[in-house]
Amino acid sequence: MGITSDEPRVREQDPPIVALGTVVAEQYVLREVIGRGGMGQVFRAEQIALGRDIALKIMRPGTLRDRSRLLREAESLARLQSPNTVVAHDVGSFDVEGQEFWYIAMQLVPGETLKARIQRNGSLSIDAALDVACDVARSLGEAHGHEIVHRDLKPSNVMIGEAHGALHARVLDFGIAKRLESESLSGDEEIVGSPRYMAPEQFTQDTVDSRADIYALGILLFEMLTGEHPLGGAASLGEVLQWLARPPPDPSERVPLPPEVVTVVQRCMARDPADRFQSMDEVLEALAAARPRPATTPWRRVALVLGLVALLASLLAWSFSTRHDGPVPTYVGGGDRQPPVVLLIPRDDPFWQRAREFFVAVAEDLDRSVLIYDAEDDPEVMVRQAGAALSQPIAGLITQSFEGRGTRIVDLAAEADVPVVRINNTFESSHDSHWIRPDDERTGFELAEVLIATARPLAGAGPVRLLVVRGRAADAAERDRARGLDRALRAHPDVVVVARVDANWRRDRARALTERHVDDAHAIWATTDAMALGAVEGAIRAGREPGVDLFIGGIDWTDEGLAAVAEGTMVVTYGGHFMEAGWALVALESGRNEDLDVSTRMCPATSANVQEVRATVRAGAFQRIDFRALVDAVRRGDTSVLDPERFF
Repeated sequence: MGITSDEPRVREQDPPIVALGTVVAEQYVLREVIGRGGMGQVFRAEQIALGRDIALKIMRPGTLRDRSRLLREAESLARLQSPNTVVAHDVGSFDVEGQEFWYIAMQLVPGETLKARIQRNGSLSIDAALDVACDVARSLGEAHGHEIVHRDLKPSNVMIGEAHGALHARVLDFGIAKRLESESLSGDEEIVGSPRYMAPEQFTQDTVDSRADIYALGILLFEMLTGEHPLGGAASLGEVLQWLARPPPDPSERVPLPPEVVTVVQRCMARDPADRFQSMDEVLEALAAARPRPATTPWRRVALVLGLVALLASLLAWSFSTRHDGPVPTYVGGGDRQPPVVLLIPRDDPFWQRAREFFVAVAEDLDRSVLIYDAEDDPEVMVRQAGAALSQPIAGLITQSFEGRGTRIVDLAAEADVPVVRINNTFESSHDSHWIRPDDERTGFELAEVLIATARPLAGAGPVRLLVVRGRAADAAERDRARGLDRALRAHPDVVVVARVDANWRRDRARALTERHVDDAHAIWATTDAMALGAVEGAIRAGREPGVDLFIGGIDWTDEGLAAVAEGTMVVTYGGHFMEAGWALVALESGRNEDLDVSTRMCPATSANVQEVRATVRAGAFQRIDFRALVDAVRRGDTSVLDPERFF
């Protein structure tokens, strides 16, 4: 019986299956080969119209089944919007010397595969491994929500990047993914997948469902934690089958691990699907609960050292980096109707990832093409991106006032006679332009009211002690939320603020500041989910137990924030303003030029309603909203339909 491996047998020196420099479908110029597989190759290609690099997966001329697999992958990716999934832009075919080649144009993701990372560095830290596992679980959780099973999850199908000092992951290669209600693409006698990562039921050809991906995730987690596959090196198919007949291995026999982490790994790898976690949501909850909770005193010193190291590293990285003008959109999609609408965002953080899901859902339903530019946390880059966008025909511009640059962007749009809608933020005086933004002052007030009422029993006869963790005091939305907090404090004179700290929108800084100031606090009021999640981590490091002897709340409705509410480490998170970019697109499509100043309120997600909130904010749920009807309502002057509260 042959030796199994994780990859098809290909030679690194294999020449390109299509010559470099070839123009594919009059759109893409092939520049270099960046990946090889048994069915084809992946090229870095330049998209001519937009002047950006993309990944072009090209199949070798082959069987009808191979083409079907490629089309299946494109169909699967078209349904997915998760920031943890490598998304597809286009699929098609082209001829070279009488041979037909099929391709998928995909997002080009910087970084390396998880396989390369493990081969280069060995095992990952526990925190890094859990971070990657959470990202993979989020990607596949969305796929499972669309009844898509990946069936070939392995380290070479996970791309690893680094941002803000943490690893992040994206899943790729849905080539043999299966729709649960459809027939398999393989023949009756063929086993599909990579044997060393396949669940037992994939060999017996029993019904395969999403739990097969949970099994593969368990092996990935084992490999990240120990630096090696539980079977070691290459193994014959017979050896794999014999190994599957034994109980799941214990990774702590190879490296020291907390028992909670071992439990997650072994339950994912349970031989019987009924003994595994039954959904990726369950996996995410278990991963969150398994994170180590270090003792307080040593971590204070370690946190200080790590903070200094991180500061030095960031300064060095900044000093050696080159500036990026950012004239190329980071997302191109939506519908087919031209010209596009442009959305400018400050940074690709969890809030804007959630906002993009809703924005793209609106664009697809309205058949409007859209471009999204990420300013990479640089306000001057956003201004240059606005100029680049306005140099071409566009149907409208949607922007936030980032670091006070809103006026300049609106002025540029006015000079180009392009409609503009301002979102999520207060703008300085500028040309006439519409705005759609949440009532941040009210949200800050309501968040404080919930936290004060929840924490009051902890205070007994004494004052409620509140720690305030802000993102960046200079941000207009944060100032409005702080005004709401101050209004609540005036209404409750028995509340004492133990400290007000600015984390500069950095979760690690929120963690460190919370650890330093949380000792006497009964509650923590945070201006964003990211700051609240950092506060949760800092409180745990300080020996506190969020949800028991300390209550924390934030604003944004990120996936991780909702998970924290569900598990009880956050009391409440307010959200809904991630919908503002989508509402702005509805407003632009309505063609109205007056009376479009709409202040919306945000809605709370508590442990009692978080499942309902999660179901509503999934991309699939967005597709059930009749956006064309909303456009008609706004056209008639009814802007009340743009209030997120109507949908929750």
